[in-house]
Amino acid sequence: MQLLNIIMFRQLLSVGCVPDEWKNAVITPVHKKGSTSSLTNYRPISITCVPCKLLERIVVSRIYNHLVFNDVLHCEQHGFVRGLSTYTSLNDWTRNTQLSYILILLKPSMWYSMTNCFPNFVPVV
Repeated sequence: MQLLNIIMFRQLLSVGCVPDEWKNAVITPVHKKGSTSSLTNYRPISITCVPCKLLERIVVSRIYNHLVFNDVLHCEQHGFVRGLSTYTSLNDWTRNTQLSYILILLKPSMWYSMTNCFPNFVPVV
C-alpha cells in the first residue's frame, strides 16, 4: 500500500495536478469559547482527504528542508520556521532593543574612560 502511494504521489507531482476530489473540503465549525449562539465564537476546520494531506506534508517538508539545507532562510525569519514563533521574534527584538539602549547609555562613559586611559583616543560616533 505504501509503495502504491509513493508511485501515485510521484505521478501526480510529475504531471503537476491532483484529482478534483482532493480539492474539495468539508468545512466544520469548531467552538472556541464563549456563547455557542454567537458565530464569532467558532473557528472553521477544513476536512480534506487523507492522501491530499499526506502529499501536502511531503511537499512542505521537502521545500522546508531545501530552504534550510541551502541556507535560504534569513536568521531573523521566525514565521513558519520550526522551533521559532512570533514569541521568539518579539523576544529577540526586545533583547536587541535593550542592548542598543544600554550601549547608548554606556557610550559617553566609555569615551571618558578611554580618553583618560589613552590620550590619543578619538571616539567615533
